[in-house]
Amino acid sequence: MSGDLLNNHPLEGRTVAELEELLGEPNDTDTTLSIKTWYLDLGWTALFHMDVHIDTTTATVDSVRVWD
Repeated sequence: MSGDLLNNHPLEGRTVAELEELLGEPNDTDTTLSIKTWYLDLGWTALFHMDVHIDTTTATVDSVRVWD
């Protein structure tokens, strides 16, 4: 995955299916909190985590948090 994916493909408002098409299956899912987690290798020296909160009423991305 390239580092400009997050800059060139805004994720908020996308459906879960669209997100999985871009990123593949999530590495972890917390159904209680409606959070899906992907591990991102952006080509740097660290592995980043991306937590995506899903709005359960619309099944779209509500917010994104990237951390290492």
